[in-house]
Parts: sequence; C-alpha cells; structure tokens
Amino acid sequence: MTELQVLSHIAVSGKGDELIDVRNLLQLVKLGVVLSGSKRSVFWHLYHAIGKLRKCLRSLSIRVTELTSNEEDDNMNIEEAPLIHPKYLQKLKISGLKYGLPSWIKKLDVLTKITLHMTFITDDDFKFLGELKSLSCLRLQRESCNENTLTFKKDAFQSLKFLDIECSAITSIKFVKEASPMLKKLVWSSTREQSLSGIEDLPSFRELKLTGIFDLQSVEQAMAANKNKPILVANPINA
Repeated sequence: MTELQVLSHIAVSGKGDELIDVRNLLQLVKLGVVLSGSKRSVFWHLYHAIGKLRKCLRSLSIRVTELTSNEEDDNMNIEEAPLIHPKYLQKLKISGLKYGLPSWIKKLDVLTKITLHMTFITDDDFKFLGELKSLSCLRLQRESCNENTLTFKKDAFQSLKFLDIECSAITSIKFVKEASPMLKKLVWSSTREQSLSGIEDLPSFRELKLTGIFDLQSVEQAMAANKNKPILVANPINA
C-alpha cells in the first residue's frame, strides 16, 4: 500500500480523516481529492497531507463539491492551514474553490500545467499565475474567471505555450507587445461575442482555434500580419 503511486477521486468529508493514511504514501505521484464537509477541517487535513508528500507529488487535483462553514470558518483564510508546498508539483487542477487561489501556488517553481474550473479568479489571481516561471499550459474552463478581459502583459507568462479558454465570462483577450513570447497555440470557445487583439505580435504563434461570435475579417488580418503565418481554425456561431 505504501508503494502506491496514483490515487484518484478520494472523497474527503467531515473531519478529513480519509487523508490520514494518504500522508504515508511517500511514493505517491498523482493525487486527486473531492472535498466536502467543514471548510476548516478538510483544508487543514489536505494541506497537511500535501506537505507530507511534498517530495514525491507531481500531479494534484482538488475538486470542491460542498463545504459547510460556521462563522469562525467564514472569517478564516484557508492560508491559515499549515502547508509545506509540494516543490516538485508539475500539474495542478482546481475545481469549485470559490475563495480565491491559494497563495502557495506562487511557490510552485516547476509547475507546467494548471487547469481551473469554477474558481472565479480575479485579476490579482491572473497576475500571479503570470509569474509562474515554468507554466507552459493554462486551461480556463467554465466559470473559472470573474474578469471580462484578460490582458497578457510584457514579462508575464514567459513560458506559456498553450492557452485553452472555455469561459463565457471572458469576452476580450489582449496581448501587448512582447507578451507571451513562447505562446504557440490558443483555443478559445465562447457563447458570447469575442474580441481578440495583439496576436500579430506573438513571435512563436502557430495556431488559433476560435469557436463563437467574432469578427472573422479582423482575425484573419491579424493572423496574416503574424510573421509565422499561423493556422486559423474558425467555427463561427450566429449571434
């Protein structure tokens, strides 16, 4: 049992006792948990387990279904839970965590892929994601973001190669000059009108896949202006 390397869909509820034995799986590479119950308790046990597995864990999935809280819990920042961050973590998926992204993500120096779903991230969260120096793949799924506009700025997302957006709240994506120098592919699906600017200046860009309501002519012009002559796959939806 202690040699187990993959453990998925572990239901954690109540006091989080289900994670007590997980802490001892010191060869665990991939962990997936589904959280419900007391907010304070489940996060305390989860973070304690992650800390114990910090040297072996490479992939982590956290899905929150329903957390109960009392007045004390509502005033608690989940950062109060003890965590020694998993320094070798490469992949992270978070779903249903509506309290903002945990700040310990900033310390994940080798994190290459992050997927967010129902996280309602703010502009501040987006900014610190842009500071992750090894992040090459970012997926923003349904209800992952509160912001209507994502602006990729110079010196942010320096290693990003693949961007996948499926969040209808996002209606505008802007790349300023010298932003995202490694970005090769953008996939963007939305049911709302989309505005995209700056792709003509992306130095490594190779492919754009758009599904939604957009100005096809302006997109084609921007793609033609990119020195790499990237591929455009357009799937327009009638407004």
